[in-house]
Amino acid sequence: MKFTIYLVLLGCCITWSAVAQEQKSLQVDIPFGGNAWISESTTEPFGLIGPDGIRNWRSRETSFKLYFKSKEPMELEMSVLGGVRGGDATIAVVFGKERKEVVLSGEANKRYPVGTIHVEANTYQYVEIFAVSKSFSYFPDLRAIGLKGQGVENNITYVKDEFYWSRRGASVHLTYNVPEGIDSVEYFYSELLVPEGNDVLGSYFMANGFAEGYFGMQVNPTGKRRILFSVWSPYQTDKPEEIPEEYKIQLVKKGQDVVTKKFGNEGSGGQSYKLYNWQAGKRYQFLLKGVPAGPEHTVYTAYFKPELDQNWMLIASFSRPKTNTYLKRLHSFLENFIPSTGQFQRMALYQNQWLYTQKGQWLELTKARFTTDNTGMKQNRVDFKGGVRAASFYLQNCGFFNGTTPVGIELVRPETKRPPKIDFAKLD
Repeated sequence: MKFTIYLVLLGCCITWSAVAQEQKSLQVDIPFGGNAWISESTTEPFGLIGPDGIRNWRSRETSFKLYFKSKEPMELEMSVLGGVRGGDATIAVVFGKERKEVVLSGEANKRYPVGTIHVEANTYQYVEIFAVSKSFSYFPDLRAIGLKGQGVENNITYVKDEFYWSRRGASVHLTYNVPEGIDSVEYFYSELLVPEGNDVLGSYFMANGFAEGYFGMQVNPTGKRRILFSVWSPYQTDKPEEIPEEYKIQLVKKGQDVVTKKFGNEGSGGQSYKLYNWQAGKRYQFLLKGVPAGPEHTVYTAYFKPELDQNWMLIASFSRPKTNTYLKRLHSFLENFIPSTGQFQRMALYQNQWLYTQKGQWLELTKARFTTDNTGMKQNRVDFKGGVRAASFYLQNCGFFNGTTPVGIELVRPETKRPPKIDFAKLD
């Protein structure tokens, strides 16, 4: 008797689980916290969009865009989840050419139906939210946009977690294929051009990366532009004050008007930057040197100049302790470090990469492996690309464009056969 009852209960559990799974597949709630931005804005008032969604929305002039992507065309029922702190408020929900006004009332988070929408396949789309009216201080606090339909859970791509990193967008990388047998690389040279319109706030266009640091140019939140060169300490910590004296990065020399300091929060080490008003549409050259300077440290030195200038500018030279190596793991990357600008596309052309060996030989680097970070690997965001244009590699991210480059593929650019002409004796 006990055996028979057990089988019946087990059968019930299986049936219930299947029904629950089927119900789950009918509804997804896309959080505003990880998927929405203020429309056509590069900044956000403090606290307006956070992990819990949209809060403290006061201005009638502020509107929001929430992005998602569908793998297949679908007819879906849309709803909005939210509540109002005091009185009621009306918002307009716009998708494509369809516009529906929705009245929310009560502070409790509730689901308000919007209507049926048609979503296209393999296309990033957005729902836009506008303010209409309010009876008290605030427009609604909004948590999510709901989409309901058979199989919707497996078809909709959106940010489900790690909102901070996902709002920044997926970082993308090129790791260059150094020919076999080359292990004494003294110099790494490359060129970088940011096409007009892609120099977005928060962008770091990293040209010459190596195993112990990185060197490139960025646009800061204030709009100021920097040439940035950093070297990580061999001591693993995000707090530079924790680094023991024998593990600290030491400044050897720096260029004119270059600022040097410690950095943390992404490992720790020595940082240098020069305020320099680089321009989109112009090509810049980067030269990095890395050589052992005794059994216990390696010295890394970075130089920069516009393409047409004759003289190289010294950025800085750092000594890294507990290190005995030439340049290794040569790479480039593109990242956005401001979450509120993750809805804007950025792209750069990485050009004419060469290495110079201890034996005095220039070798051209024409092959690179394309990768992305955890945001891209988890498919939280799929607006990232890498490829070849003419004789250039390119990297592209953010902006919710369509089309994604497969991670891990090898890219091959044509040879330029144009090694740099550098008088090493004249370098500072």
